[in-house]
Amino acid sequence: MIAALLLAAAVAQGSGPEVIAIVDKIERNVMTEKLSNGDILAYTVVTMMIIDGGKLEQIHVYDQGPPFVGTRPLLTGMRVAFKRPPKTAGETYAMVDLKDFRLWGTPLNSPIPYDEAKRVFDDAHIASDEDNGKLWGQRLLGPLVFADPKTRIYVDEYGRGGELPKNVVVANTATMIDNVLTTMVSWPALRGSSVGRRRLLMHECFHRIQGDLGFPATNTSNDHLDTVAARVWLQLELRALAAALRASGEARTKAIGDAVAFRAARRAEFAGSAEKERGLENNEGLAEYTGWALRGTSAEESRQAFARHLNNLDPATSFVRGFAYETGPAYGLLLDAIKPGWTRNYKVADDLADVLAGGLKPAAPRPEAYGGAELRAAEERRDRENRERVARYRATLVDGPVLELPMKDANYAFDPNGVTALGDAGNAYQTLEVTAAWGRISVDGGARITGDWSAIFVPAADRAKLELKPGWKVVAGKRTGDFRVVQE
Repeated sequence: MIAALLLAAAVAQGSGPEVIAIVDKIERNVMTEKLSNGDILAYTVVTMMIIDGGKLEQIHVYDQGPPFVGTRPLLTGMRVAFKRPPKTAGETYAMVDLKDFRLWGTPLNSPIPYDEAKRVFDDAHIASDEDNGKLWGQRLLGPLVFADPKTRIYVDEYGRGGELPKNVVVANTATMIDNVLTTMVSWPALRGSSVGRRRLLMHECFHRIQGDLGFPATNTSNDHLDTVAARVWLQLELRALAAALRASGEARTKAIGDAVAFRAARRAEFAGSAEKERGLENNEGLAEYTGWALRGTSAEESRQAFARHLNNLDPATSFVRGFAYETGPAYGLLLDAIKPGWTRNYKVADDLADVLAGGLKPAAPRPEAYGGAELRAAEERRDRENRERVARYRATLVDGPVLELPMKDANYAFDPNGVTALGDAGNAYQTLEVTAAWGRISVDGGARITGDWSAIFVPAADRAKLELKPGWKVVAGKRTGDFRVVQE
């Protein structure tokens, strides 16, 4: 019986001196109590370590549900200040009710309010439960944490957490935490509507299971999508897809035919582009489709909403990486309407447009039906501006003094809409945060990753932002003024 473990009498006598404890472990449902009516109560037990008078002491605190101090959840690794109940000589605190424990608060305040986070965790559960594995053959929701990018504090749905390991970048992704593949979502990204949160949560949950489904996390470089011709063909494809999403019957079939024709024309003009586009589309495209399919609205409303999204695309959008976030949901939602259950047979070698078209030969493209002339004129203006941007990046990241960093086994985060193709020099990223064996760096004024993903280059002036780990050092580079990071 729990009653035999309590120190209620001692607690009632008052408070002793203030001490500091470290939350060592939080275990749910490890202690139960049988009530007189036959009901069973389950308790969470928090183990804390106290250093008092030079001695290390362990104390256990129990509570029903996630343990809180005021409105804040207790997290693993958190420092807690409290007034401990008095005790007589030789007495120990085996188990204390959290409500009776004289907790003053948590010096390390969580930047993620647990009551708000719990509602978002509930959204993830609802979305995953509604799908129940129908989309991809297995449940999407698994280990999930929210992380604060400023403090690197994370929390799971039970209020457990702490500070992320130093080799983990705060990003919307699937990553290893405590040797468990975990879906991580940046807490600020979860602001907004419930459907928006569900879409993001299910997108990132797909990334956790995609390896099991046979879809590797491929990040092919599609630098051809920074050219005038490819951008025109792609946007014509997106306009046709928007029309297909809004239509039904013959009108939908005709618009799909136009979209497939525009895609075929683009890929015919740029050799090798089909394979490169497919690699990213079957990674980020499928993830974004999963988010839209499970956002919590009817299939018709989701198609109409995504059509509006496509119609309102920012003309300055970079498609080098961002295109898959547009084509993936568009083709996926259309396939849901025309070929329900398509996801259960779809393979990594398949192409979304081919599956939707059913092997039919594409018709001749009709750019005039979708404002092709005006679109090309706008893209030529953008191209002039882009050439200036490329020249600036080349001056700072190719020709100017740089710091070279190994890319091997690196974790990184960036804005997919801030990518500029630099041809044989790789791609430039407006913002980039990287952690690797050598340490960590975060830049917001531009960085370059080579086309073979072997090295990262940042301006030499950003050397001060580099956080090196022991065993690594900065040495002179191949050119005067250059530097590179090497292992000692």
